[in-house]
Amino acid sequence: MKQVLVMGGTEFVGKAFLQQLINLGYSVDFLTTGRRRSTISGYTTHIKCNRKKQSDLTAALKHKQYHYIVDISAYDKEDVDNLYTLRMCLGRFSLHSRIVMQFVKVTTSPTEKPSLGSL
Repeated sequence: MKQVLVMGGTEFVGKAFLQQLINLGYSVDFLTTGRRRSTISGYTTHIKCNRKKQSDLTAALKHKQYHYIVDISAYDKEDVDNLYTLRMCLGRFSLHSRIVMQFVKVTTSPTEKPSLGSL
């Protein structure tokens, strides 16, 4: 079964995306600050931490690996860099920013760093 990490997932697009992945049979973890309670069931783990602090993110995701990472809650380049430096993505990383429409080049190699650009 494919492992997916969703960054965000308690409201709006993130919530709908999380539910769809679960409905499609993926094993899904999602990471939020924990300020809002999730109303979705069927996920594997709700990881709660401050993604802005590299030490918190590292501790929360230590020893985790995912086939796909979908980032719905990134606000800036540092958010993406903090997550990417953990090198836990085995397949594809996708960024869907709410503030600035940016995209990440989809890669098939976990060693190739995503390239950021504007739509």
